[in-house]
Amino acid sequence: KSKKKQEQRKLNITVAILIVVSILLAVLIYTKSGYLGQNLSPALGGVLGYIKYLVPIALFVFSLYIAYNKDTKYYLPKIFMFLCILIFIDVLLSCYLVANGAIDVSKNMDSILRQGYDKGTNNEGGGVIGILIAAPLINFIGIPGTTIVSIGICFIALVFIFGLHPADAISNSIDKFAEKQAKRSKEREQVRSREAQSATNGEPERQETTSN
Repeated sequence: KSKKKQEQRKLNITVAILIVVSILLAVLIYTKSGYLGQNLSPALGGVLGYIKYLVPIALFVFSLYIAYNKDTKYYLPKIFMFLCILIFIDVLLSCYLVANGAIDVSKNMDSILRQGYDKGTNNEGGGVIGILIAAPLINFIGIPGTTIVSIGICFIALVFIFGLHPADAISNSIDKFAEKQAKRSKEREQVRSREAQSATNGEPERQETTSN
């Protein structure tokens, strides 16, 4: 029991910290209040890119989800997965800039990171973090491959965080599709049967008309 209470206390402290940090980031990023806000917003843009505007909201919603779910066992891995989602959204934003020719990934890494930071301070792309991961991936598997990998990792992280069951969803969808197909096939058979019966019943009438 004491261990369970200790884990619950850690969860409550973590949730409280996340909520306070999310509110503080929202004030500093959105209002740029004070010296810290004026300098933090461009710096965060350089590091995270445009996604800096989503971080406070996403962090606040995520902290509420952890508090509601009361998961004392896996909340730390879920926080890590949440960070992975944000990072790979940055990668996707960086892919967009590279695809449009705004960043040249054929140059050396220092030049690429400077380009990413400069674009990020102007609220473009995924900042230093995004281009740091995107550049080697793009050079290795191209923009389409990097996009697929990033979306796949985000999807896997969402499955872990929210306990989704994609296999069950796919299986249920296939079962429903098969049921609809079987129902349509049965309806078509019934229509054909009725048409055949109508044709059979109409044959004697034609014979009587001919004999008369």
